[in-house]
Amino acid sequence: MSPANITISLAETLRSSLRAAPHWLWLAGPLLLIFAIPVADAFLPPDIHLAHLLVVAVAVTAVAFGPWLTALVGALAVLALVAAGTLRHSLTTESVVVEIADLVAVCAFLVFFTYLRGGRDRELVHVHSVSDATQRGRRCRAFRLRCTRRS
Repeated sequence: MSPANITISLAETLRSSLRAAPHWLWLAGPLLLIFAIPVADAFLPPDIHLAHLLVVAVAVTAVAFGPWLTALVGALAVLALVAAGTLRHSLTTESVVVEIADLVAVCAFLVFFTYLRGGRDRELVHVHSVSDATQRGRRCRAFRLRCTRRS
């Protein structure tokens, strides 16, 4: 098995397990991160800054949910980053401003990609339903042919 196939298999396994799990459970992790990172950041020395980890909360949400919830968690992550910068009195520093801009950009990309994935998923469901209808029609026609041959 090639590394690409392993990666695809792992991604499919993760996605199917996320969809099978209760949604509130998968949302609790990102929300906990959004709350815990600024709190931990407040107790760390000034030269250690954990706010860049807020993107993990948005990425996990993007894997399990759609664009609206991803955008909401992204907005909460940006607000948490602003709160962390305010608590440390470093909101207007160049480093925090760049972190906010980076987080907003990553959130926008993740929302866009979840939107595209949703469209692809809808198209796949449509193709699957057409395929099922075609197979049912073929089975029905084959059954009728067998019944007429027996008569």
